[in-house]
Amino acid sequence: MDPTQWEALCAGVLTAHFGAMEAKSSLAADSYASSIAGEDETVILKFTTGVVLEATKTTKGGDTYVSIKALEVPAPKEGDSAPTGISPGEVICEDLLIQSDYKEGYPTCDVSLFKGGPGGIQTDAKVQILETQAPDYLVTFRGEEFQVSVVDPRVHELSVHMPVVVPMDLSKMVLSPMPGLVYSVNVKEGQEVSIGEEVAVVEAMKMQNALQAPSNGVVKTVLVNAGESVDADQILIELE
Repeated sequence: MDPTQWEALCAGVLTAHFGAMEAKSSLAADSYASSIAGEDETVILKFTTGVVLEATKTTKGGDTYVSIKALEVPAPKEGDSAPTGISPGEVICEDLLIQSDYKEGYPTCDVSLFKGGPGGIQTDAKVQILETQAPDYLVTFRGEEFQVSVVDPRVHELSVHMPVVVPMDLSKMVLSPMPGLVYSVNVKEGQEVSIGEEVAVVEAMKMQNALQAPSNGVVKTVLVNAGESVDADQILIELE
């Protein structure tokens, strides 16, 4: 994408973000917004593609202007069919007047961008806001989906210090599908099992649920006994 397209995409995201925040604070979700007016604010737009942008919103004479700067842009990969078209440190736009017909709950909004203020060079764009679970947004622009988070600069600054949560590998685990009572445990530690083999039974709501081995392997640990109460997603048996 070129800088002009980034302007339009960011304008759609910012319109949804500031519009949703304003609607929630004023309980005016049913009113159209001719601009994303409000207090001056700087936010960080973090795209799942690795692009990180800084957007500063200012209000002048009732109109809303946005300046956008690229903070982080991933290096292009060989054969990349969709290069970013921008560089780290590049100023994408300055004092760009933004107007839109954004309405919370409506998936599509028309955005108008004016370079040089009212009466300046105008660019129109249509952005689809598919999900608005602030601060995370899923938008479609020019047929391409973008996932982006809009966060406070301080949050972005501190995010590099947050530990990376590595999800537990459950491929060798047998979990209880629901709260209930262990009716039986049909294997013991050290026993070989085959994928699909019944290894335990959990009783819930007077119904028995047979649990199967998720893969071929050897029973490493049996963590429960018959007659014990278990919670949903509790690990019952571990394979190796």
